[in-house]
Amino acid sequence: MTDFINSPIVSDSPSKPRLLFVVSDDFGELDYAINIIEDFESTDSMTLLLPERLYALNSEIVPNRTFLYRSLEDILARAEIEKPHVAFLFCAYLYSCNGIMSDESLAALIKYLKKNRCPIVTSDLFLGFFSNPHAWPRYKNPLEYLRRIESFRAMKNLYSGIYQMVKDLYHYYPVAPQGVVGVAPRNRIACFNKALLQSTPHDQTAEAVIPDTSGVAPFQKWLFVLGEVDFRQLKQKFTEKKFLNQISKKLNETVAMRKTPIFVGPEPCIAQLRQQTHPSVILSPQNRRQPFTQWLRQSEYVFYWNAVSHSHFYRLINAQPVFFFDGGHLINDLGLEFFGLVKNIYWQGWQPDFLDFRKSLNENNLKRLAQRQTKKLRSLREVLKSLPQPRQMVQTLLMDKNTPPRDRGIAIAVGEAG
Repeated sequence: MTDFINSPIVSDSPSKPRLLFVVSDDFGELDYAINIIEDFESTDSMTLLLPERLYALNSEIVPNRTFLYRSLEDILARAEIEKPHVAFLFCAYLYSCNGIMSDESLAALIKYLKKNRCPIVTSDLFLGFFSNPHAWPRYKNPLEYLRRIESFRAMKNLYSGIYQMVKDLYHYYPVAPQGVVGVAPRNRIACFNKALLQSTPHDQTAEAVIPDTSGVAPFQKWLFVLGEVDFRQLKQKFTEKKFLNQISKKLNETVAMRKTPIFVGPEPCIAQLRQQTHPSVILSPQNRRQPFTQWLRQSEYVFYWNAVSHSHFYRLINAQPVFFFDGGHLINDLGLEFFGLVKNIYWQGWQPDFLDFRKSLNENNLKRLAQRQTKKLRSLREVLKSLPQPRQMVQTLLMDKNTPPRDRGIAIAVGEAG
């Protein structure tokens, strides 16, 4: 193996920063990277590294600057070519559980980047939860504790170790990170690409992969989003047959209300639902960023089984209603304390609207809840708009690149004190 760890990166202060993004096997993490990249006029100095599953579906998402990686060696080889000024590990906490990179390989990557004085940023979906060695879950139902405690122990053992490895790195958040625990304020960073506030133009390239929705008026679509991990959990809770029957019932009810339902979810769900739903239901696997983001912005309502899904931010920033059938696998596994962090940080203290999955959708009730959401969503949007643009965040990182993390005293996110 080439000795990348001890070979230096030599780079002067950049006018056109070279940014390296190493994405785990998660669509939300890919979205973080793209939202930063799209704030720059040129992508020539961007390098996006994707694992096999994401690369197969998004190999040209950043034209000519998207590369496949299978190992630490691949990452280091590309870093040696590109000589990045800033490295974004989206997400350092997930490489191991995704089966992409061992903890030892992550440590070697961090060592290489630090040696070359390259600022390192990781996203943090856990909001610092595993920084507390005494963290222990609480659940509303005592039986939940018995059912989930072994899963929690395994997660704690894994992620507490990774936290110790990355705690001095910059931690990136898509919201103002006040309230994050276990990460020093000087290491919390955030940004917001204000271009996301604009309506998505009609994408001719996406039209080829969007099922025919001709005759459907804008905002008459209802979008249902189910992640793969959430599906695995929920089919164990309800049994797969009962869970899919409930989904098909929701989709068919939506057709009866003269809306166009779109379901985005795992392939096994798609195959079953195709046999149980009305022909007008649009069934789409989780694949490309487009047309999914287009549907997010065009739909009247969006329904999730995961309250921590990154994609719901597209709704928040445009003050569009969003509803939840379930908290999702992280909230289910980590309990009430983690939900409190999510509520206070992502939602700025607001209680999201959770619907009973077993009950039929009522359009009048949804309309009432949507109107109630509008005021709060607008205030959330104003908080996001107050954050720096991605370019500003990167420039702050570059100015600080010669100062070791523990000696910093900067504050990048709005309202943070060093």
